[in-house]
Amino acid sequence: MLERAGLIKREKQGREVLISFRAEPLREVAGWVPEKLWSALTDTELMKQYWFGVQCQSRWIAGSLLRNRLNHVFQCRM
Repeated sequence: MLERAGLIKREKQGREVLISFRAEPLREVAGWVPEKLWSALTDTELMKQYWFGVQCQSRWIAGSLLRNRLNHVFQCRM
């Protein structure tokens, strides 16, 4: 998951695998105000960018369902 998010990089050298941490993606969101972060978590178009193309639908209130484009349903607990 961290590799898919671009936070780590694996490099094989012989029988060893070196893993390095990339902080740039975290630095990008570190200065976000809460409203921008909430938008990235709940806005359909922004979700596609930050959730690897997955679109989710929900009422975004406690107890409401979260449905992704693969039609999986999750229970939100807030």
